[in-house]
Amino acid sequence: MQKRNFLLFSLLISTVILGVCVAPAGATGDSVSYARIVRLSYVSGDVQIVRPDQSDKWQAAFANMPIQQGFTLGTNDGRAEVEFENGSALWLAEKSMLQFTELSLSDGGRITKISLLEGTATFEADLRAGDSFVVSTAKFEVTPKTKSRFRVDAMGDGGSVNMLAGSASVSSGSGAKDIAKGEMFALGGGANAQESVRDYSARDSWDKWVSSRAQYLGFGNSQTMQYTNSPFSYGMADLSAYGTWMTVGGCGYGWQPYAGASWTPFYAGQWLYYPSFGWTWVSFEPWGWMPYHFGNWINCPGNGWLWQPGGYGNWIGAPVQWVGVGKHIGWLPRPIHPRITPVHADSKEGLVVASKNLGKEGRYEFVTASKMKDDVTDLPRPPLSDGKIPPVGAVEARNGGASGAVIVPTSANLVELRNQLAAAGGGSLGSARKPGTPAPTSTSLRPLMPTSEPVASLQNAAPHPAPRTPPAPPVRTYVAPPSSPGQPSYHPSAPASGGWSAPERSAPAPAWAPSGSAGRSGPAPSSAPSSAPAAAPHPH
Repeated sequence: MQKRNFLLFSLLISTVILGVCVAPAGATGDSVSYARIVRLSYVSGDVQIVRPDQSDKWQAAFANMPIQQGFTLGTNDGRAEVEFENGSALWLAEKSMLQFTELSLSDGGRITKISLLEGTATFEADLRAGDSFVVSTAKFEVTPKTKSRFRVDAMGDGGSVNMLAGSASVSSGSGAKDIAKGEMFALGGGANAQESVRDYSARDSWDKWVSSRAQYLGFGNSQTMQYTNSPFSYGMADLSAYGTWMTVGGCGYGWQPYAGASWTPFYAGQWLYYPSFGWTWVSFEPWGWMPYHFGNWINCPGNGWLWQPGGYGNWIGAPVQWVGVGKHIGWLPRPIHPRITPVHADSKEGLVVASKNLGKEGRYEFVTASKMKDDVTDLPRPPLSDGKIPPVGAVEARNGGASGAVIVPTSANLVELRNQLAAAGGGSLGSARKPGTPAPTSTSLRPLMPTSEPVASLQNAAPHPAPRTPPAPPVRTYVAPPSSPGQPSYHPSAPASGGWSAPERSAPAPAWAPSGSAGRSGPAPSSAPSSAPAAAPHPH
């Protein structure tokens, strides 16, 4: 990628005041911090990311990475898609770079500010009451007025905005102009830059690709919402394409991926550490967002693992029980009733163990109970930031040593969040329903933390972007394409042959679903995007 001059844009963003603080008057040092999280949902080709806590260090990006305020996403010969919690999305084209300038909450709405540093990106803004969505370049700023889809091209000191649906206001040095569907705002470069608004209806290959991705998300989301009551949509479409909903005797109702019958969760992926909220699981499975950050997994005898949705009140990075296996760290899905079930009660079924410290690309091994040579011990707290087992009594400060807790809420209403934080335990995990069952009028959300937690203020814990933008990402050569997915930390063996016994289904399997008699291993279903990776083989 050719080197670009970002001086003007750097000066622009250095004057932006970032973050939202909603601390009441007289708030004490005891505070509750939050971090908005959005999903890097699709990666194809050379896509890289810079985290604000790692300066200008570019690293390979892959699907299901959490994105926070301050992250920068760049492409060489690659494309990327990001899903937001509320149905909004963006698509980043080749040789492009953007920064998530602000991802925060206001009383009743989500604030989203994105800086397109160079290249091309298309945005779907699904605005709700109180929401704010702004896209900036070095020369102009786009603010959609309603639910909208628009394409922005940033080219040196000029650029353009194509309105594909809805309407928006474009602000530049000469003032604000309104554009509607089918119109294009264009700003030429040079000292005598000219602005114009004209009709534009042409569509190129990029627009057609974005349209196909948007249709995939919309259709898949509508299918999945027949089976679960969720206050948000990110990750829902992939559940429709890569698995099925069913009822299993003795376990209940839930979702199961099209994978090997002996497949296990929390195996095909990588642990990443985020300073604001700790370790988080990043799955290499294309559907691996919702089932790894909400709800619970249960191992059903004879039928394998089943994901039961729920717990939609807040996003959880590591919904696992950490255990020590000799000198190594292991984990397994947290039990349904953690206060009743012992931490490693399910270890008789086996657990996943890291051969190296977490965060390093060592091999993750699935170890059955019969092959365990070391005793399994409960870890009282998550591993340290360096991936090591915490010593007895160790407490690691996060978020610059700030007191209080960091949560990732799914509600944009801060009054509601305060009420949840102050509420006493309870709340139902069950948020699944069979098709035809009326949706509840309101979503039951689990309390985000016990009543003993001090609630003095809510503050955005995400790091602010640096006042300068990073240089363009270097061209990388990948051993395995990131969309296939990422640099895998596992080396699974070939899947075993044999079918599986299908339990009672809540609805007929879709036409593209693999046949039950042929087993659940195999390529991605035909309804999924052509470049989506196949489900990972099971670890045995």
